[in-house]
Amino acid sequence: VYSSIEHPKGEFGIYLVSDGANKPYRVKARASGFAHLAAMNEMVKGHMLSDVVAVIGTMDIVFGEIDRWVFVMSESAQIKLSEHAREFIDSCLLKYPEDQKQSAILSALAEVQHENNGFLTEPLMDLVAEYLDMPKIGVYEVASFYSMFETKPCGRNNVAVCTNISCMLRGGDEIVEHVEKKLGISLGESTSDGRVFLKKEEECLAGCCGAPMMQVNHVYHENLTIERVDEILDELI
Repeated sequence: VYSSIEHPKGEFGIYLVSDGANKPYRVKARASGFAHLAAMNEMVKGHMLSDVVAVIGTMDIVFGEIDRWVFVMSESAQIKLSEHAREFIDSCLLKYPEDQKQSAILSALAEVQHENNGFLTEPLMDLVAEYLDMPKIGVYEVASFYSMFETKPCGRNNVAVCTNISCMLRGGDEIVEHVEKKLGISLGESTSDGRVFLKKEEECLAGCCGAPMMQVNHVYHENLTIERVDEILDELI
């Protein structure tokens, strides 16, 4: 459903998406200066970012929207996939048919996240979508579905301690308690120095034969003891 309201700066609109219940599950605002911004995108192509100020002076635009638009344009212009990331993704693409590039999405996001200190940003996900010829929403869905991906800033070293049945029976809960005390944080939090992010409890990390175990930056550490956990954490930089 789209509802519009006339506004001095243009048309202000609200999109509501619902499954028929009395609560929408998606809401999107169409800014009143939307048409102006769309035109501006074409007008500033090929110019310096500083030229945007002059362009703004020729148009009647809501400046709050311009602030937000300029930030996104500037951020996107400065970000690109690293040469190593492109080479890695290309090596993954060799495993799949040419028309199935999206099959490499998990590997691509994992590599990009690793290079970005442990989390994904929207501009980075957009670059992955472009590289794999995928719709942006498809990449967002993958990144938000799998617990291996983080879409908000967090500690650069990702630590996940398994507490499912096998690990629980062999001291997984005690390891979690020890790690929380050692780092001074709780599950789902990062250390103040940005060194470690302690993920929320994982349902299962599929390393039952080596319980208790944990995953650090996607590397498995099995048959853990408290002493071994301390060694692993102390080596993180």
